[in-house]
Amino acid sequence: MTEPTRAWRTTFFRCIGLGIVVMVAVGLAACGGTSNGESGGAPAKADVLTVADSGIVTTLDPRASSSSEVRVLANLYETLILANPPGSPEPYSPCLATSWEKSSDGLVWTFHLREGVTFHDGTPFNAAAVKYSFDATTKLGLGFAYIWSDLEKVRVVDDYTVELTMAKSLPVEPLAAAQYGSWIFSPKSAGKPQEWWDEGRDAGTGPYVLESYKPNQEIVLGRNTEYWGKWKDNQFQTVVLPTITEPQTARQMLENGTVDGVQIVPADSVPALKANPNLQVQELATLTSVIIYLNTQRAPLDNVLVRQALAYATPYQDIITASMNDLAVQSNGPMPEGLWPRDDTIQPYTYDINKAKDLMVQAGYPDANFKVVMSYPAEESYHKNMAVLLKESWAKIGFQLDIRPMLWAQAWEKAKGPEDKRWDVLSITWWPGYAHGYDTLYEELHSETTTAFNLAYWSDKEYDNLIDTAWATESLDRPKAKAMYDEAQVMIHDQVPIIYPWDFLNVVAWSNKLKFEPMAECMFYPVVIRYYYVTL
Repeated sequence: MTEPTRAWRTTFFRCIGLGIVVMVAVGLAACGGTSNGESGGAPAKADVLTVADSGIVTTLDPRASSSSEVRVLANLYETLILANPPGSPEPYSPCLATSWEKSSDGLVWTFHLREGVTFHDGTPFNAAAVKYSFDATTKLGLGFAYIWSDLEKVRVVDDYTVELTMAKSLPVEPLAAAQYGSWIFSPKSAGKPQEWWDEGRDAGTGPYVLESYKPNQEIVLGRNTEYWGKWKDNQFQTVVLPTITEPQTARQMLENGTVDGVQIVPADSVPALKANPNLQVQELATLTSVIIYLNTQRAPLDNVLVRQALAYATPYQDIITASMNDLAVQSNGPMPEGLWPRDDTIQPYTYDINKAKDLMVQAGYPDANFKVVMSYPAEESYHKNMAVLLKESWAKIGFQLDIRPMLWAQAWEKAKGPEDKRWDVLSITWWPGYAHGYDTLYEELHSETTTAFNLAYWSDKEYDNLIDTAWATESLDRPKAKAMYDEAQVMIHDQVPIIYPWDFLNVVAWSNKLKFEPMAECMFYPVVIRYYYVTL
């Protein structure tokens, strides 16, 4: 895999970081929202669902998308297969492909395609369209095209069979089911520039079509009447997404019935939602985490004992309470629960200031007095709350924390810049690019010749070899690969190039009038609600 600089995180994480990511639907009626507590019974047909939306759209081009507009695109476009929620009988389910298999050497993956599907522009879906989509995405080279860096060729076997030949034996399923970079779109869009898409056009096969697009005002989705999955009366005809950028405003609109749902609610609003008798509220695991990079190239952070001391001097539960109103869980390492190949046997660090002091003595710093500079994305209040608690606690072992918040794009550029200008400590929000832990293990800590996201500047060839070999082994010998992934995670735990404070919880609430099927909200597709699976 290449070493891409994934600038897509700079916009997408802002949407995540506005608050707890929430889908709330209340008081739904056939013609839109009604205020909480109104009755009258559920309508016979589901007509309009209105959801307050962040409005953030960097592009509607399925080849180039890498930001939070995915919440719209996931309803317009489809992939060959879908990742199932954790705990499902099978990890993947058919979508535009009905079945698939790999060659004995793991290099050639054959997908058998669904027949009778048409794109929204009337073009028939077939193997040629799949080849066109992959070729167009990789040729453009934007967004998530990097996930296909080991794709050598796409071959049309017949109208409904396509082969993907890889340069290495790799697990192709998580790539084919990725949230970005794997959309299938109509060949009739060939030659259209990004501006053409951004005027409000789509060319997918999904259950909804893009009816109208008013930037920073409103997006309207309508039923694809020819959808291969068919429709029932209790599925929604139309989804209206008015742009509401202020989470508190969205909450007020929700509570007064102006909208039927919101996508982002501040953490401090969750108790009130739980107290609302008209709502069902759940707390679901996510793949999104906060991580704290330690600059392993700069003394005293180049000393592993010092890094371990800081890990023990981090008050995890206090941070989770102050930053997230307890709507998070402490991480045990780089992979949140549910993301394969997480090593569940790893015990997370606990807050133990005496052990932290002992480690500082072992490191040769019994009377430490270090000044270290920490930055975090100024857009995110939860980073600020964490930094304040770190400053207080780390001072107990001789670290005077100089906190300097900065807009994320600027902080990131500084972190990638000249060594003498880099941060000592940097906290950011993180999630994998696709539903596999290799993406996290690689992007966070694999050795880099040009700094992209290994902002701990940690380089260990044994670690690199472990995860790269595991990735190339997995499709042929999954248990062997898992053992190597586990060993790599133990290395991270012991070496502490990164401190892992918490994994986010996704608070999901809806009224008794609504039902969310499992694929409506799958943790492997952050910020996406598939409205086809939301029913009365």
